[in-house]
Amino acid sequence: MKRVKKAAKWTGIVFAGAFALIALLLLDRFSAARHAAPQIQGEKEIASPLGSGVTLSAPVTILRDKNAVPHIEAQSEKDALFALGYAHGQDRLWQMELLRRVGTGRLAEVFGPPALSIDRFFRTLGFAHLADDTYAALPGRMKELLDAYAAGVNASMSGRDKPLPLEFQLLFHEPEPWEPRHSLVMVKMLELGLSANAFDEIARARLARDLPPTSFQEFFGVEEELAPFLVGELGKLFQKAPLTKTARAWPDLGPIGASNNWVVNGEHTKSGKPLLANDPHLGMLAPSLWYLVHLQNPVEGETRNLVGATIPGIPSVLLGRNDRIAWGLTNTRPDSQDLYIERLNPDNPDEYETPDGFTAFKVREEHIKVRFGSDEVLSVRATRHGPVLPEETVAGAPSLEEGHVLALSWPALEPGDLTVAAGYKMSRAENFTGFLEALRDDYVSPMQSIVYGDIDGNIGFIAPAHIPLRGPAHRTKGLMPAEGWLRDNDWTGIIPFDALPQLYNPASGIIASANHKIVDDNYPYQLALDWNAPYRAIRIYELLEAGDDFSAQDFADMQMDNLSLFAARVLPLLLEHLPEAQKETAEGKLLAAWNHSLDAEKAAPLIYAAFLHELPKTLWADELGASFDSYKSPRSDFLLSIFEGTRPNTHWCDDTQTEETESCAAQTGKAFEAAMAGLRETYGEDPQDWTWGAAHPVINNHIPGGSLPFLKNWLSLETPSAGGIHTLNRGQYRGSGARPFANIHAAGFRAVYDFADLDSSLYMISTGQSGDPYSPFYGNLLEDWAAGRTITISTRKDVYRKGALGTLTLRPADG
Repeated sequence: MKRVKKAAKWTGIVFAGAFALIALLLLDRFSAARHAAPQIQGEKEIASPLGSGVTLSAPVTILRDKNAVPHIEAQSEKDALFALGYAHGQDRLWQMELLRRVGTGRLAEVFGPPALSIDRFFRTLGFAHLADDTYAALPGRMKELLDAYAAGVNASMSGRDKPLPLEFQLLFHEPEPWEPRHSLVMVKMLELGLSANAFDEIARARLARDLPPTSFQEFFGVEEELAPFLVGELGKLFQKAPLTKTARAWPDLGPIGASNNWVVNGEHTKSGKPLLANDPHLGMLAPSLWYLVHLQNPVEGETRNLVGATIPGIPSVLLGRNDRIAWGLTNTRPDSQDLYIERLNPDNPDEYETPDGFTAFKVREEHIKVRFGSDEVLSVRATRHGPVLPEETVAGAPSLEEGHVLALSWPALEPGDLTVAAGYKMSRAENFTGFLEALRDDYVSPMQSIVYGDIDGNIGFIAPAHIPLRGPAHRTKGLMPAEGWLRDNDWTGIIPFDALPQLYNPASGIIASANHKIVDDNYPYQLALDWNAPYRAIRIYELLEAGDDFSAQDFADMQMDNLSLFAARVLPLLLEHLPEAQKETAEGKLLAAWNHSLDAEKAAPLIYAAFLHELPKTLWADELGASFDSYKSPRSDFLLSIFEGTRPNTHWCDDTQTEETESCAAQTGKAFEAAMAGLRETYGEDPQDWTWGAAHPVINNHIPGGSLPFLKNWLSLETPSAGGIHTLNRGQYRGSGARPFANIHAAGFRAVYDFADLDSSLYMISTGQSGDPYSPFYGNLLEDWAAGRTITISTRKDVYRKGALGTLTLRPADG
């Protein structure tokens, strides 16, 4: 017994000592990270050559203004991009390290086995190999600029005399040098995040197993004659497939990007010059995905300026303006991806069937290093359509019935994607003709609805990308995975550039897009099958057509508009179906008196959101069964079809799990009761104490800190916010989980470009410029963002030097 007690005592001492040692080690790391702030004042000598023989040709200055926005003054474009890489590396190194590791499939080297499924996915897509191919195909000038940027990033790392940022300290990790291909991988990541409609095909395939043809047709609004084939003949291939597990094994790419943009000519403005507004909606991160910058360098003897939003890792202003033009992007959400069911040769699983017989897969091996685990060799197969998605999920289940695999077809996976070159040329264009020519040959993906304006008073629009053409005999029209062995399902080409949607100086003087259908029913090509609901676009046109003397501030105010036209349409229908007793509750009265504006200080938006998100559980959860998880959010058009009676869809109100037939009124009341019970439990009994802003805080999530209990409240940034899914001030939420109404997808960047004086244009990002949580500029813009306030970024030295934080001069070491 004494020996046992003695052993227990020493065991406790060892554990306590180990815990104390770890605590001291982490404390030391936290302490080191406090001193990671980059040098922003003085001079730095830059040794040469750097990287691929890259040299800094002349001194370049990086002045950070009072908002920490770098103003880069260089003597050449290469030096300007070198300095941009330097500033990105100083301020956002962890963000760049994380995103390049995701895109190259090298997360497990840092995070261990939990990251393997993500690495397998991105190794399968082969972004790193595609980036190498793209770099080899780029013109020499573009290679030089990518090399200069990479050299700047590396100079910021090799030349720092401060500790690495906090994330590197806590993970005991040091970054490798930045390579030009890493910037191209970042472009691929952006393309994927704005193009992932293939996952919709999987969700529809799951549902095709559970619904009869009529219900499938009603739920998706597909052509009546197509539904029986999708649910019947094709659906049989998925009968044994554990698609729910398969879908969950793929990385969560978050909501597909949304956005608003609009431009008006001088007939609608106080100044008589165009105004252009843009606010892209993406996942909210800390730090923000976006980083503001001003680049200045001479071109052909003239000083040229480029101002706007960059994504650290990509050497270009993606959204912004030069001295003559401005542009703004929204996601078109085209049907640019298809999944193909490939049938294996039963006598040789190394072959798959084509219209001309069986042929061998193309195979490559990917070696994945795993921290704290065993390294893995992944065999990646590809068919004539594209890479074969992993056959097994993390649970070890096949993605299709035996003898079949899924391959992904997407123009961005084909050789010749020079989108990065098109983006560069677009930002340097001086008129609409040059703008179009910049995009014509090289722009592949993602399809974006781009509005344009210039100082000469012109406005325009183009939606560029390589969008596949499907023949009239294509069996699924892109709605679901198609049989890869049938020639009729092959793509027949891409939509010609000149046939893509475009406008120039329309008679109305107004152009706008908000992910809605941008072509009419007579458009001869299939752009998309699943457009966003048009309520934001309708609201934009409603506001623009009501005025003719707009200022830049008016447009900034429009971006913060909280009125939901969908709520104005659907809520009266829901209230009609509520029992009288529920209408007379405090919550019912607040809804009835509500003006449909999702303002932060009101309770009614919270009541409405909870009510709306409870309805799918009572209306279609019983029919969808295991597939409900993919469609648990309210589907606006389908919901309206039930309550407006535009189609005979009221049978969806019946609960198929009971013997009696439930009415829509009964199910509406049931949803309302459940929603209010949940709100009372979470926010208290008195709805007068509830506010939308408290329930709907914007959460700028830090990765990985946002998942760590002891760090997330510090590293992730949040504040109450307004707006909702259908408002211009977009604030998307999941509607489920511990914080169901948290704002996770919104306008991380807002801008209004004023052609009366481009230096008076307005900007805002959702956090701050710095990625260092110890920096005062990590979250300094958060409250301004939520309140709709803006900043300016002048190109005039006498303006941006006032109150500047510091000026760093980079000098070539050889003088």
